[in-house]
Amino acid sequence: MKKTFLKYIFLLILIFVSIYPKLIAQNTLKKINSEKINLFTDRNLYISGEDLNFSAIIYSNDSDIIQTSKVIYVDIITDGDKKISQNKFLISDGQINGTFSIPKNCITGYYYLRAYTKIMRNYSHAKFAYVLLKIINPNKRKVLHPKNIFEAQLDSSSHILSEKESKISIITNKKVYNLRDTIHLTIQNTPELQKLKGFTISVVPKFSLNESIVKIPSHFIPSKKYFKPETSGISISGQLIDKKTKLPLVYNSLYVSQVDDKNMITGQTDSIGRFNFYLRNQYGKKKIVFTAEVKNIETEPVFLIDNGFEKVPKDISFPVFKMSQQERETAYKMALNKQLKDIYYPKTSNKEDTINSQPAFYASPSHIVYFKDYISLNAISEYFTEIELPVKIIKNNKKREFRVRGTQSELFIYKPLLMIDWVVVKNAEDILALSPQSISSVEIINSPYLRGDFIFGGIINFISKNNDFGGIEFRSSTIAIEYDLLSKLEQQSLIKSVSKRNPDVRNTLFWKSFIGNHKQKTTKFDIIAGDTPENYLIILKGIDKNGNEIKSKAEFEVK
Repeated sequence: MKKTFLKYIFLLILIFVSIYPKLIAQNTLKKINSEKINLFTDRNLYISGEDLNFSAIIYSNDSDIIQTSKVIYVDIITDGDKKISQNKFLISDGQINGTFSIPKNCITGYYYLRAYTKIMRNYSHAKFAYVLLKIINPNKRKVLHPKNIFEAQLDSSSHILSEKESKISIITNKKVYNLRDTIHLTIQNTPELQKLKGFTISVVPKFSLNESIVKIPSHFIPSKKYFKPETSGISISGQLIDKKTKLPLVYNSLYVSQVDDKNMITGQTDSIGRFNFYLRNQYGKKKIVFTAEVKNIETEPVFLIDNGFEKVPKDISFPVFKMSQQERETAYKMALNKQLKDIYYPKTSNKEDTINSQPAFYASPSHIVYFKDYISLNAISEYFTEIELPVKIIKNNKKREFRVRGTQSELFIYKPLLMIDWVVVKNAEDILALSPQSISSVEIINSPYLRGDFIFGGIINFISKNNDFGGIEFRSSTIAIEYDLLSKLEQQSLIKSVSKRNPDVRNTLFWKSFIGNHKQKTTKFDIIAGDTPENYLIILKGIDKNGNEIKSKAEFEVK
C-alpha cells in the first residue's frame, strides 16, 4: 500500500515537472502578446518623395509589464518581401511622433506603413500595426500590381468616421476661407477627450484620406521564439554555431565592437547558442565586429546574425488600385506643391558625428605611446623591449603573449584585453606580425579592468594610422558586418508665415500629436490656409483606455 502511494506521488511529480515549463511558457507568451501599437498618419495619399508624418503609441494591457520597448521598427512594404523604406526609431515615454521621407523612386500603388517592436516579432504579423498608403509617382507611368489583391472601395472619404459618431467637438471660426487666411481652430475638451491615451490632429485635403482598410496577414507564429524586448535601447542578436557539426556553441564568450563608436561589449551565448547585445544608441549604418573566443582549436565558429527587420508575409494583400476623379484632382495639386517645394525649400543634409568626437569606452588610458616619437623599428615587439613601458611580452606554450605590469595581483591572474582599433584580438601573434609603419599609437591601461562579467588584466589597444586595423588578417572567429542602427527622426516644420514672393506649398496644413491626459478646457490653434484651393478635413484620431480608436472630423474650404 505504501509503495503504491509513493508510486502515485512520483507520477504526480513527473506530470507537474512536464507541465510546469509549458505553463511558464504560456504565461510568458501572454505577457509578450500584451505589447501593442496604435499607429496614425496625417493622411493616406502621398506623392513620392514627400514627408510622411506619423505618430505611434506603444503600451501594454498587462499591469505586470513595467517597461515596454524602447525601439520601434517602421517600414513601408509591398508584397514579395519588398520594402521601400525601413527605419528604427527611439521611443520616448511610450510614444513617438515625427517625420520621414518616402523614397522618390517608388512606383505608384498601394503600400502598407507597418510598425512593430522586436519582441512582437516572436508572434503573429497580424499583431503589428498597419496603415494603408496610396503613393503616387507623377514621373513614372508604371503602376504597382501586387500578387494578392482584395476588393474594397477606398476612393472616398465619406466613411472616414466609424459608425459611432464621436462626441469630441472641433470648431472653426468660418467654413470658407481665402488663400492665406488665418483659420482659428478650437477643440473642446470633453470627458471623452480626457479619457484618451493620446490623439493626433491633422488638417489635410479631404480626398487625401480614406478609411485605411487593412487585409490582415495570416496569424503566422514562429515555431521558435528568440527575440528579447529592447527595453534598454537598440540591440543585435543571433546564434553562434560550429561550421562542421552545425551544433550551437553554448556558453561561449563573445566580444562585440562598435568601431565608429569606440565601444566594445562583452557577453556570452546561452544554452542554445543564442546571444543578444544592447548597443549604444547610434544613428545610421555602422560597422559591427564580432569576435568569438574559441575553446577548441578544431572549432570554427559561424555567426548567424538575425535580420534587423521583419520579413513581409507572403500572404499580405492589397486593394485593386483605383482613383476617383476627386482623388486625381487632389493628387495633381499635391504633385505641383511637391515640385515647388523642391525648388523653393530644398532639404539640407545633416552631417553625422565623426569618430573623433566619441570617447573610447575605457575613457582615458594611463599610457599612450606614439610611434612617431621614436625612431622607426623593424618589429612591433621591439617597441616593448626598447622602451620602458608597463607592458611586456612573454612566452606561454611557445607562443608570445602580452602582459600588463603593475602592483595589483589581478594583473598576474587575468590576461589583458588586446585590441586593434577597438576590435578584440585573441592571438598576440596576429598583432606582432603587423608592420610598425601601419600603427599610429598604443593606448594602455595598467590596472585590472571590469567589462560586463569579464575581468581583464589591463587593456592594450593598438590604433592604426588609416583606421584599417593595420592590415591584420582576422581569423574565422571574427566577422564584420554593416548594421542598420537608429534612423534620424525629423520634426515637421510648420510654416507660420511665408513671404509673398514664395509659394506656400504645404499638402498637410497642420499635424500635431498629444500623449497622455489632456486637461485643458479648450485647445486652440491658428493655422494658415495656404495657397492651394481645396476642400480640407480636420481629423482627430486617438485611442481610449481599451485601445479602441476614436475619430472626429470637421470640414472647411479654401477658395
